[in-house]
Amino acid sequence: MKPGEPLRLKYISPGPVADRFLLSESFVSGIRGPIGSGKSTACVMKLLGIAARQPVAPDGRRHSRFAIIRNTYPELKTTTIKTWHQWVPPGQIGQWQNEGPPTHHILTDELAMEVMFVALDRPEDVRKLLSMELTAAWINEAREVPKAILDGLTGRVGRFPPVRDGGCAGPQILMDTNSPDADHWWYLIAERDTTTKKGAELLQSILEAEVALRAEGALGANQQLFEFFAQPSGLSPDAENIPNLPAGYYQRAMAGKTDEWIKVYVRGEYGFVMDGRPVFPEYRDSLHCKPFELNPRDRAHGSETVRGTVQPLREREATGMEVRLHHGGSRGDGGVAGGREHAVRDPEGRGREGSAGSYKRSDDPA
Repeated sequence: MKPGEPLRLKYISPGPVADRFLLSESFVSGIRGPIGSGKSTACVMKLLGIAARQPVAPDGRRHSRFAIIRNTYPELKTTTIKTWHQWVPPGQIGQWQNEGPPTHHILTDELAMEVMFVALDRPEDVRKLLSMELTAAWINEAREVPKAILDGLTGRVGRFPPVRDGGCAGPQILMDTNSPDADHWWYLIAERDTTTKKGAELLQSILEAEVALRAEGALGANQQLFEFFAQPSGLSPDAENIPNLPAGYYQRAMAGKTDEWIKVYVRGEYGFVMDGRPVFPEYRDSLHCKPFELNPRDRAHGSETVRGTVQPLREREATGMEVRLHHGGSRGDGGVAGGREHAVRDPEGRGREGSAGSYKRSDDPA
């Protein structure tokens, strides 16, 4: 593609759910589904569509600025940026900037786009993100991203192009994800879960905002502020993006996996899958977690667990036992990297040093 030439891409939507996501005019629109269902590519195409509908500036081009967010830089580089480059290759379209954050500058006869890629494990990039003036934003794999980032973005999109240059047409925040668990903010909003105080408060704030925006004429009568789309299971006859997947894709993906993994990544259902390395790999619910009768005094005075036994604080204080905690984040500050040091001392002054994990306070989230 020569400089200045129009941007032309041939794209076929993976299915009807992705179609509805692509056509959604909601301020925040999210798509959830199994692996391989074409979610990320749909977000790329939706961003390009937003760029194409911006007002024409005096230079004859439609100007736009986007932020694409991922939880960590390795994931951003190996997954999100590669998906973008598959459709908008920097060697053929525009100029690529590797750092500060990674940015794709695209200039054609019709478009002037600035696309910035932000990783949340780079504090300097996050600070820039929360001060940017954007047209729209895309949160890739939203289940890994804190809701605070979504909250911050709601005040950053729609700021570019500035009003003096015609303003922004249809600001949006796009999100895609594999299924999170049922405690996640995505689930609470998408499934309109009011069974918890947090869920009820989130939904009430959305409803109130919709009423206020419609009164101002800033939201259409049938336009939603938040809209979520769930693709079918990869094993369903209605599974999306199948023509673009190799034969037996999901069957091979299921081999050697747990039922919970298959539930989340193949069937696209809400669930919990442990990723990464556990802090205490030896821990087993069946061995280390047992039901017990709650002592009424624990409710009144609090309790703590010492080597597998629950002791009311009042009883502990009566014995004169001293408990010393040190919350250490690194060896350099005298702590234990990633853990805690503790000492338990009896009334006679005899102390026993222990390692992280053998003592846990009831109010310690770890």
